[in-house]
Amino acid sequence: MRGGQKAAKDFSEREVRLLRARHLAIPVAWGLSTAAVAAGIAAESHRVIRGRSTAAGLATMAALAAYPVLPGLVATTRQQRDMGLGRRIAGVLASWPVEGLAFWLVLHGHLRHGQQAPAKTPR
Repeated sequence: MRGGQKAAKDFSEREVRLLRARHLAIPVAWGLSTAAVAAGIAAESHRVIRGRSTAAGLATMAALAAYPVLPGLVATTRQQRDMGLGRRIAGVLASWPVEGLAFWLVLHGHLRHGQQAPAKTPR
């Protein structure tokens, strides 16, 4: 055993349940944030179409729309820097809703088969 890690057989049933809950919390929060941002953008877009949007509503929609773009603004690798800002942002915008909304299908499948929730990789 390395650095105080326990073997799986040494965990109590309570510890196993706690670890499963912790493992599930992060991806569920990520999936909920994706759904919440998408719903907020859709709701405010509907208000704009109906002519009932306020300045505060438009500011909220702009903030929600900026949320998935933020990771595309930072280039951490040479490949990302060579790609250029516009292509990075386009890539993030294309992948974000697919990853976030498809997460729920994967989570349902994992839970239906009694598996742990899929781990969320950093964007």
